[in-house]
Amino acid sequence: MRILMLTRFYLNGQTTHVLELCHALQRKGHNVFLIASRLDHPGYAQWLKEKGIPFSRTHRPSYLVNNLRVMQFDVIHNHSAHTLEDGLQLSQALQIPLVATCHYLDFEPLDILGQAHAVVAISDEMAAQLPFPREQIRIVENGVPVPRFVNLTNRPKAAVVLARVNEARQRAYAQTVDILREKGWEVMVAGGWRYPGTRSLGWTQNPQLVLERARLVVGTGRAVREGMAAGCAALVLGDMLDGLVTPENAAVLRRANFSGRARSIEPTPSNLRQELAKLESSEAGQLMRFSRAYAQEHFGIDKMATEIVTVYREAAGKGKTGGSVK
Repeated sequence: MRILMLTRFYLNGQTTHVLELCHALQRKGHNVFLIASRLDHPGYAQWLKEKGIPFSRTHRPSYLVNNLRVMQFDVIHNHSAHTLEDGLQLSQALQIPLVATCHYLDFEPLDILGQAHAVVAISDEMAAQLPFPREQIRIVENGVPVPRFVNLTNRPKAAVVLARVNEARQRAYAQTVDILREKGWEVMVAGGWRYPGTRSLGWTQNPQLVLERARLVVGTGRAVREGMAAGCAALVLGDMLDGLVTPENAAVLRRANFSGRARSIEPTPSNLRQELAKLESSEAGQLMRFSRAYAQEHFGIDKMATEIVTVYREAAGKGKTGGSVK
């Protein structure tokens, strides 16, 4: 298929998701053209060039309609509220369907999102909250690259905080770091947050190498999936605490995309210390092995790409007309 991918560039997991999806679709033999509005990071631009993914940085995708018409796309896949209206205009002009992924529970404007042929929800939790007909919604969880081989033995006692730590989360993350350091852990922070006693890595375009040298990842969403794929035990900590991912709770936490909203426990020094104490026994190695096996079974990006292509084909089967399926 010929796929026009639209997003607004930010340094966040959504951007990583879109770029990795483009690459996965390309490996499956599909032709992808990416419009990453306001892409201003040389590292990501270089990555796209190295992977042979054609792209544009324009902030007004609809202005390219004549150029895009020549490319004869089969479907448009939008990922950002900032590019959604342009995507719908292109859908009408090119007479091809628009698929829109909703990455956040507070997505706005919902009335415009509802004009997509299909809306992709990234979790069961999100699908349940979208106010659209059930036949319009498809659940496709975020996939991540799963390394073929990782070494789970002889890893240093290291943890990676892989998160964008805003003001509301600082206290809980600081408490987590303090507890880990008391127990002799080295703590690395990948992102913009800095905290005394940690090793700041800054924004990390590819965290896999760091994660493969750690025993624990702390974060939410994609960070949890990437950490588990690399063989880390995972502590789900966002605005709220869901705790360590275990064989008993993984399915429940996954339904809320490892967001912290599944159990929604207010993080305190006491319950954080209780969760982290589990890593001081043989349970740590068991959780690492479980994480790796669970990610191999459920998180593969090729699996996600296959499911997304099914959504594309369903949308294309509704007829080449822009607008709502309602």
